[in-house]
Amino acid sequence: MTITASSSVPKPDGLNDRCSYSEVATSDDGDARFPSYEMEVVHPETMATMECSASEDGRAGDKMMMMNGGNDRRELEGDEEGGGGEGGGDAVACRDGTGEGGGGTCEKLNLGPDMGTLIWGWGRWQPQCLQRFNTAPWMLVTLSALCFFQGMVNSGFTGSNATSIERRFKLRSQDYGVLVSIYEATHIVFMLYVAFIGGRGHKLKWLAIGSLIMGLASLIFALPHFTTDDYENFHDEHGDLGICEVGGDDVIDEQCLDGQTGDDLSYYIYVFGAAEVLLAMGSIPVYTLGVAILDESVTLKNNGIYIGIFYAVSTLGPAVGYLVAGLCLTVFTDISLPEGAELTDEDPGWVGAWWIGYVLAGACMLLIAIPLGAFPRELPTTAKIRSEKECQAHANAGAEITAHPSFGARPGDLLRAIKYLFVNPTFMCITLAGCSDSLMITAFGVFLPKFVENQFATTATVATTIVGTCIVPGGVLGVLFGGWIIRRFRLRVIGTIKLCLILTVITTITLPAMFLRCPQNALAGILVSYEQDDFQSDNFIYTESNLTHSCNSGCLCSTNQYIPVCLEGPDLEFFSPCHAGCTIDYENGTYSNCSCVEYVTGGASSTVTAGKCNSDCVTIPVFVALLIVLLVVTFMPMVPATHVTLRCVPDSQRPMALGVQSMIGRCLGSIPGPILFGFIIDSTCLQWQQTCSNQGSCWLYHNESFAWRIVIMSCALKVVCGFFYAMAWLSYKPRTQSQTNEKDIDYVHAP
Repeated sequence: MTITASSSVPKPDGLNDRCSYSEVATSDDGDARFPSYEMEVVHPETMATMECSASEDGRAGDKMMMMNGGNDRRELEGDEEGGGGEGGGDAVACRDGTGEGGGGTCEKLNLGPDMGTLIWGWGRWQPQCLQRFNTAPWMLVTLSALCFFQGMVNSGFTGSNATSIERRFKLRSQDYGVLVSIYEATHIVFMLYVAFIGGRGHKLKWLAIGSLIMGLASLIFALPHFTTDDYENFHDEHGDLGICEVGGDDVIDEQCLDGQTGDDLSYYIYVFGAAEVLLAMGSIPVYTLGVAILDESVTLKNNGIYIGIFYAVSTLGPAVGYLVAGLCLTVFTDISLPEGAELTDEDPGWVGAWWIGYVLAGACMLLIAIPLGAFPRELPTTAKIRSEKECQAHANAGAEITAHPSFGARPGDLLRAIKYLFVNPTFMCITLAGCSDSLMITAFGVFLPKFVENQFATTATVATTIVGTCIVPGGVLGVLFGGWIIRRFRLRVIGTIKLCLILTVITTITLPAMFLRCPQNALAGILVSYEQDDFQSDNFIYTESNLTHSCNSGCLCSTNQYIPVCLEGPDLEFFSPCHAGCTIDYENGTYSNCSCVEYVTGGASSTVTAGKCNSDCVTIPVFVALLIVLLVVTFMPMVPATHVTLRCVPDSQRPMALGVQSMIGRCLGSIPGPILFGFIIDSTCLQWQQTCSNQGSCWLYHNESFAWRIVIMSCALKVVCGFFYAMAWLSYKPRTQSQTNEKDIDYVHAP
């Protein structure tokens, strides 16, 4: 006879000891097809007092017996050291034919590692002084630290480093979107397995292994920096081609034939893709098993606060990631500039040290795996908390079947668990609403710094810092406030769904704040024609990109480098000194003898200065304030939506529900989101980087089209989100009291 499954249960009536009890399913000769559910056994490792024959160090004593129903009994024996450790204790199953304890037979049961100790520690090293960490608050701290660094890497660094990685490895926004979607696709492949098997196993050990994998993945993501040559795309190896050089076509051709343009760097996308796969595999348990174990370990009263803090820290991670990346991007990617090079982070060709954050975060996630691996299967107080929670699951959600300890032992149980979720209309509507939200939020996380950088003509460093600064108060306060509302008003399922619907409407109303921007400077040959007389932004004449004009047709002008220069007065920009027709570089930021400048000014001037034209736009503070408000109302539904998901399914289905929800959300939201928004952003590109044979990243976007298309798509997604919240409200049907009681009275496995 062997034990096939186990789960904690409340203390049986009439017992006054301080032992912990579990319900077990047993089977003869290891055959799981004939389980028995009526027995209750004592965990030998959890006997906490002398009344339970516990030794001074909290381990089990020699033997403890519990009668159950008069016909069966379990005698639990510890080994010489107390029966603890990874292997668990041994048990003797005695079947008495008389019901009075006489004349029966006994068989030794192998409790196995799944009946492990509830003591904090590693293996057999479980010092008493460390048991203070075996509590829900310390579990929250450890899990929050993990989700903090996971969010920092996956959302913070991914979004803030987009421009630098695209520039360094010659990728398009759409390519970068595909790279991000690899992360989401990997989730889909492994999500159900981790949620189903891990949800019925040692959740915290799964999380510890995930932390190790993510640490390794983060280090791999930084690997391309250490395997590539120094970055030199800000100047030309064959001379200064920033100025006009007549008859230089032979130099360009020779450069292409020699393969010195670095086109092969785009193949590093496969290394990034491999890192994303590992990062996704390690992060799967965080928001499925991590949320489930937190929900199991705290009372319903404190549930909103604990999960609110968890999600707030997960939001703080990307925010700090943006800020850390902003600091790193002020450092040149190779730390020190090549000798004689003069370059600042305001130069369009600048690439910052994008890789530093990945190395630091990877090391931290490797360290976090140590305390995570010390937690037991569940906290000592979990069984009591579980027994006191009221079931608010949707009717006919399969609570009676999925709660059995042996459920999950057969392959068919996975499909049965999925079926109960798919026929739960409230769960499905909440999930589809989350898909629409995820599609927008994921894309914003990747491309919001790029949006700010272009709409307000700032550097990548400034844009990343602005976004990170906004997410700290906006995202974190939104998540915490959403959890606080649930606790303050003690919202049940219906009230929480209504809250999500109201917040979605408010978010839709605030989205037009994204229209706020600075006027885009006139750039000759792209936004305005060389023939135009008035170059003020209000008089732009949008034309097809044609940087070549009779005034610079004889020059060697390439779009491989973007080196803007400004003609002061009319505030007209040229793509490069070469496109301005300049032949003299004073090496102090001034270029002269510029034929195109003479052409557009009628000979009044022939000099330009390096850099973009200065703008007197002062709308950034207003945009920052509105963006914070937008982020608050965008992130507020996060905890309420999770609360509804956890409450509308049975307790035993919660890890699986979070897994299925995450899988569907990625299929319909996170995966297509970056690709869709990347395609929309690329469609507004006015000038692409051109190398010898390939098209690189985009140098210049049409800002007005950029803003319009992003806002329209976002509003449409929020309308869809609100529709599904309304459907969840209308479809929710709670279980009756009789249905709830059935779970505590009888356990009958479905055929």
